[in-house]
Amino acid sequence: MGKNYSNGAVGYARISIRDQSVFSIPYQKKAIAEYCINNKLNLLALFTDDGESSYTFDRPNWLSLENFLQEHKGEVRYLIVLDHDRFSRNIADALKKMEQLEKKAGIKVLSIYEPVSTDTTTSESFLNRAFKLLVANNELLKIRERTKNGIRMAQESGRVVNSAPFGYKNTRDEHGRPLIVADPQRAAIIRQIFMDFIAGQPYESILREARLNGFTLQGNHALTRVLTNPVYAGMIRVSAYGGKPEKLVPAIHEPIISPAVYRKVNEMIGGKPKHKSVPRQEIFLRGLVYCPCGARYTGGYSKGKRKYYLYYRCIREGKPNYPGQLLHALFHETLKKICLTDHMKACIQKSLADRMEEFDRSRTSVIEHDTRELAAIEKQTDQLEECLINGQITPAVYHKWNDKLKGRKSVFNAEIDLLRQQSEAIRRNFFERFTKLSNLDEIFTNCPLTPGQDLIRKVFETGLMYDGQKFSTSYLHPAFAYLRGLPGKRAVGTEKVRLDFEWFSVGSCSGNPTTSSEKLLQAEKELADDIARIMMECIS
Repeated sequence: MGKNYSNGAVGYARISIRDQSVFSIPYQKKAIAEYCINNKLNLLALFTDDGESSYTFDRPNWLSLENFLQEHKGEVRYLIVLDHDRFSRNIADALKKMEQLEKKAGIKVLSIYEPVSTDTTTSESFLNRAFKLLVANNELLKIRERTKNGIRMAQESGRVVNSAPFGYKNTRDEHGRPLIVADPQRAAIIRQIFMDFIAGQPYESILREARLNGFTLQGNHALTRVLTNPVYAGMIRVSAYGGKPEKLVPAIHEPIISPAVYRKVNEMIGGKPKHKSVPRQEIFLRGLVYCPCGARYTGGYSKGKRKYYLYYRCIREGKPNYPGQLLHALFHETLKKICLTDHMKACIQKSLADRMEEFDRSRTSVIEHDTRELAAIEKQTDQLEECLINGQITPAVYHKWNDKLKGRKSVFNAEIDLLRQQSEAIRRNFFERFTKLSNLDEIFTNCPLTPGQDLIRKVFETGLMYDGQKFSTSYLHPAFAYLRGLPGKRAVGTEKVRLDFEWFSVGSCSGNPTTSSEKLLQAEKELADDIARIMMECIS
């Protein structure tokens, strides 16, 4: 450092809304001031950021601090913080900022736990700081991950996790979990908005009438936000996360309007609601079946005299229209005749048992993690009380953080209860739904749409062709070779089966008359593992 530098110091204290620290701004300021006195440093200024993010330096008073350093260049030698996680929890940005301050501005960044004589240029000093920042960074990521997982878990259980939309009000159920209930007066306004829209009234008229009755949402798209919100129809939109797509799940609150009214309104709006991007269960053959011309079939509804009817048609030729009900019936009848062999059933049972055991272990691991978090919260609570007794924090700060710790404790307790309840329900559901399946249709019917379609694509790898009379394919998974009269175990009850189904152009991967029984058994085992995985996706 330059010999003309004084012992001038600047302090910085920070706490964020989601912070885990129990040290208040007043305590940090007091600790920094005492450090400067004990080390004969001249504290020129002390900047604080209350409620600001730890992940960025774009904070109001940090920017003011940097301006102060620029204006008093040469007067400041030290920047003092309570600990390095008060500086930042972003390890990369924190180390870069420290380097800039120390090398370019000649300012040494110190925590109150480091002596003034600390040589911040040594590898040991760098390692100690990097380790502390890494721990702080990891804690921040854990907080974010827990928040995302908690939100998704609540959404998947059918709960509204944010503020109740207009027409509902926030409350708690008997277990203290968040719940929304209809506000009778405001719910009537929402129903009227939907009914007026279906009746063909213009937006301006609907909005004007709603405002007179007490509608308070503002903005140019207030009505659109209401009309496209599935919460009013008793559905929750679960955000895309972890590679899983956005989806709708049934909600636990009472709907204000019926799903049919919601669907009708969104059809009238013109643009598809966001959840329409998810394949619809009622048009499940879309993307699975193709025309003899080679193009895929698409599905949709055509209006009849009294109601809408589902049809499939070629996307290239546009005709003819095949009744959806007819194709669905033929498809299900075909799958029913594709039975599982005894060997495949046994393989599915074993794979399911292994996966269920792994699933239980993962749930147990989460419960153990939450239990450790509860113990950590208890320890933080004890530390908080000790800080209060020693006068390190004020009663107001104590109550603020004590309430936050109680809130976190209730979240972890609720999560543990929910995981245990879900594990019991899932195991019951598992044995009721999946231990007696005997054919491909039962598996497909018990699966959500996307994993069910994935299974069909695996069984018929080249797709299914429909020519107006029957299905055909160029590939059938070798696990079902018994349907081609090839060697291998027959499924019980399949000896006399004659399918109205055509296979042609047998590919190299679909087996041949010389295929060994050993290879067929291996093919059955591989498909059984895929089926078990899909089943576990259904229940987990």
